Amino acid sequence: MKDAFELNTIMYRVLAAANIGNKGGIYKNDTRPVDSKAEDIVVNVIALELDELPQKATTNVNIYVADKPQNINGKNMLVEDTTRLEKLSLNVVSALKSAYVEGLKFVSESQTIFDEPSINQHCVNIRVRWNIQTD
Repeated sequence: MKDAFELNTIMYRVLAAANIGNKGGIYKNDTRPVDSKAEDIVVNVIALELDELPQKATTNVNIYVADKPQNINGKNMLVEDTTRLEKLSLNVVSALKSAYVEGLKFVSESQTIFDEPSINQHCVNIRVRWNIQTD
């Protein structure tokens, strides 16, 4: 049976092998540097069935992008960089669709954009559903 540590490693390897194009690192769980301003990707398992095959699991893939300055009605503001968020999220979804890991299938289930005002970044959360057929 797979465990959360193994699934995090698999997802990390799939994304690291793909050319996502982010200007930052790829991290598992809470290992992203606290003060990072880079375009980082963080993966973590949020649910995993342990007792039977096929196992089912859910993983978050979070893509962080710094907000960009923009003048709106004469006010300088920081706004989400939708161009970078869209490009990176499309690249992640494409990498997941084309990845092959024997005995595993993962499907991009949903996508949400979060504002992270305390760090002047936005985050795209891609929730990934797993179907695990092998031990």
